[in-house]
Amino acid sequence: MRAQPEGFTVREATPDDHEGIIALCREVFSAHEAAAVRHLLDGEGYGPGRWTVAVDPDGAIVSCCALLTHRIRYGIVAVPAAQIEFVATKASVRKHGLVRAQFDLHHQWADEQGALVVIITGIPYLYRRLGYGYAIEFSPDHRVVDLPEADAGWSVEPATPADKTALTDLERSAKARQDLTLEWPDDGWDWVLAGASTWEEEVLVARRDGEVEGFACVQRRVEEDHAQVQGTARTEGAARALIAAAATRVGELKLYLVARNGDAWATVVQRAGFHDPGWFNAVYARIPDPTAFLTHVRDELSRRLTDTAFAHHSSELVLSFYEDGVIITIADGVVTEVRRDPDPAQDPLDDDKAGIAPDALPALLLGRFTAEELEVRYDDVGYVADRALIGALFPKRSFDIWAPL
Repeated sequence: MRAQPEGFTVREATPDDHEGIIALCREVFSAHEAAAVRHLLDGEGYGPGRWTVAVDPDGAIVSCCALLTHRIRYGIVAVPAAQIEFVATKASVRKHGLVRAQFDLHHQWADEQGALVVIITGIPYLYRRLGYGYAIEFSPDHRVVDLPEADAGWSVEPATPADKTALTDLERSAKARQDLTLEWPDDGWDWVLAGASTWEEEVLVARRDGEVEGFACVQRRVEEDHAQVQGTARTEGAARALIAAAATRVGELKLYLVARNGDAWATVVQRAGFHDPGWFNAVYARIPDPTAFLTHVRDELSRRLTDTAFAHHSSELVLSFYEDGVIITIADGVVTEVRRDPDPAQDPLDDDKAGIAPDALPALLLGRFTAEELEVRYDDVGYVADRALIGALFPKRSFDIWAPL
């Protein structure tokens, strides 16, 4: 644990801190974020997370952030995970180590709860300094340029708690098409439907003959002059009806649609607009113990080898992360053991061995890039003799990380 930043106290938040946290998030972010934080701290349905605060000598909260518990589906394996979110610091006290000190606490708590992956969204570069690397792709935004017309026979209306089962089924179907997903908690829709209106979000459902065939979450960001719509649909007709209704509700705001590939919603979205990459396209991830992570996902790694040239391969694959490393034992196409390498090679590439820079490792293990794509992007990533095997174990993956937060 690092020492406390001079003049400040970093600690776990208490209920007495809630109003100060909400006020800080309103000041640093927006009323939209403050409303979501208030709903989260109420602990209704989703759970409040575990918060830290930094206070100044007068006892005022000047920085805060939360640790949320998640579950990631990594192919056929469920992986315990965590997310650090709502990182807010007053402008006047930035660059005092307050975020780093809070992250130390959150990393400790994440380890204690068994999280093998920690993710965070946020400003570029900053979290690379705290042990994170860009690892997971966002679903792409599309700026609408050709608004689709709704077909006859569809009704679109706000979702109610009675629609929870239909919403859950649609969301699970959408996630099932992707390789790596951030899974919703069982009460995720309860939490969203109870509080969405307080942060200018509306959940719409499209019905035909009384059956829900799609949904759209319409999020207005008036202060940023845009609205974002995330959804899924079983038919193109449902998607067109939802998008047309969403456009009516957002008025003159610029409209962005988020497409998760593989369904009718994505087909309509891609016709309606063009992909606008915005400021960056990736979520940060930290894998604190690569040995533990790889041990946990051995069944998925073995499955990946099944239909490759390595289906009956046997060897020991040595991966150096320069400061750490692992040895993966493969017997007849099955990953049987992963153990920590106590003496990783300092210059593995010079010895025809695999070397992966620590900040590139999450992108390899989670599948943001193919092994070869990652090798091109980093001068200190290379696989030499093991390139094909590593490519089979860690191919590029598709992602769906949309969740209530």
